[in-house]
Amino acid sequence: MSKKILVVDDEPDFVRIILAKLKSNGYEAASATNGREAIREAQLQSPDLIVMDVVMPDMHGTDAVRLLQADVKTANIPIIFISGAMVNLPENEDTRQATISGKNYTALAKPFNAEKLISEIKKLLKGDQREQAPEK
Repeated sequence: MSKKILVVDDEPDFVRIILAKLKSNGYEAASATNGREAIREAQLQSPDLIVMDVVMPDMHGTDAVRLLQADVKTANIPIIFISGAMVNLPENEDTRQATISGKNYTALAKPFNAEKLISEIKKLLKGDQREQAPEK
């Protein structure tokens, strides 16, 4: 069974590219355009991972993650932040950690290499308890 990933970003072209990359790597993919929609979709679809933009209209990604953390149904979904707001990263450093309410998340600066995103997704899903649980 393929893993489901929810991509949350307000830039339609970016979403299309990432959805295509995810699907070509064997993932099921869905999208949302802002934080409120992301919360609703996460509750409805129970994705295995969320790729979340930070700066969006209506509700920022960090606010959405705080609400996801507070809901027992969505609290343990792994999240990768993506943002064009991360500036001045040292050369050769394309990932950082973002901490929301005491929990650390991987953060990628836009623009980023799509292969790096796939690599980070694989890493997180490999460590995810749902990934390791035997299927019945």
